[in-house]
Amino acid sequence: MVGYRLVRKARASEAFSGEGARRYGGRWNPKNIPAVYGSEHLSLAVLEFRVNQATYDPQDGYVYFLFEFDEALVEEVTEPPEGWRGRFSPDGSKTAAQAFGEDWILESRSAILSAPSAVLETERNFVLNTRHPDFPKIRIGPKLELNLDPRLWIG
Repeated sequence: MVGYRLVRKARASEAFSGEGARRYGGRWNPKNIPAVYGSEHLSLAVLEFRVNQATYDPQDGYVYFLFEFDEALVEEVTEPPEGWRGRFSPDGSKTAAQAFGEDWILESRSAILSAPSAVLETERNFVLNTRHPDFPKIRIGPKLELNLDPRLWIG
């Protein structure tokens, strides 16, 4: 199986550290729990990046990584928890998806979680558990330059 991870060039060296998701939380992980997000297609990675980044600066430079993994490393979310598309709770508590992801990470159930994309529900995102003993089995390719069309950020 393959996945794609898109990041600003300045963050390329830490693209698979899980630090950004640890600091801010994500759809499938609460704050203070590291995770790495990727997508099954590069185009979905671009869409996910677009909805999660308020600004675009072509001067930043963007890179992506292709990562490969065996299906045996994956747990698939077949029935997402109710309200899984909500990003954050108004009171700051964990969403149902974050609670699910936190349990998945802390229980070390698999190295990769395959979950539906909130942007395009028929496609899949991958959450990588950097703490899992099988995380090193994920083969990460070299960083590759990506020029995004600025129209993605127009009005």
